Order: sequence, then C-alpha cells, then structure tokens
Amino acid sequence: MNAGAMTVGDKIIVMAVLVLAASLFFIVPRLLVTDGASIEVCSGKDVKGKFSLNQERRFDVMGPLGKTIIQIKGGRASIVSSPCPNKICVSMGSLGKEGGVLVCVPNEVVVRIGTDRADGLDAVTR
Repeated sequence: MNAGAMTVGDKIIVMAVLVLAASLFFIVPRLLVTDGASIEVCSGKDVKGKFSLNQERRFDVMGPLGKTIIQIKGGRASIVSSPCPNKICVSMGSLGKEGGVLVCVPNEVVVRIGTDRADGLDAVTR
C-alpha cells in the first residue's frame, strides 16, 4: 500500500470535518451575537434606565458636566450631544443589536446594549 494515498475512509473523514467546519462558520456567530433589543444607560455608578431600540426617542442623561443627549433611531443608539470638551463620544457612531458601548468619559455617561443574556455573558468580541 502506498503511504501517500488516501483511502475511501480518509476521504469520508476529511469531508465530514469540512462540512462540520463550514456549518460552525455560520452557526457560531449567531450564538454569540446579542439579542439585545434594548440599551442600558448609566451615569456614574447609577443605572438611569433601559430603553428599547425598537422605539425611537431622544432623551437627556445628566452627568457631572451637564446634559448628554442620547438618540434612538432606526434600531440604533447614539450620543448626539454632550458637554465634554473634545466630543469624542459624539463621533463614536452608533450601536445596535450587534453590541457595543458608547462612553462619554468626562461626563461619566455609558450607553451599552442590555446585558440580560441568557448565557450569563456580559460581552462578546469579534
């Protein structure tokens, strides 16, 4: 028997591994993405509330520097205005069901996808 030749059994095992790998490629990301349909807003150490991403709204959160304005629109949340000096939080973009965090460090305001995952994880990175 030639040492480099693949048998029928070897080919079956290779095909099974390839099919399993391809399946996991599509299944695992769906398991890790949050089903967060809400955001949690904190100011300092206090949770100011949970808000649905399905309902468009605009609201104020008070921090040590003043009022930070958060907007929920089109299933996404963003910081649209804040009294911080550099406005980095305003340019952070938006977050949705895929997860993420928006932070205004000087004003101590944090916006994150709701952490009520059934599997106990508080975050998933990609």
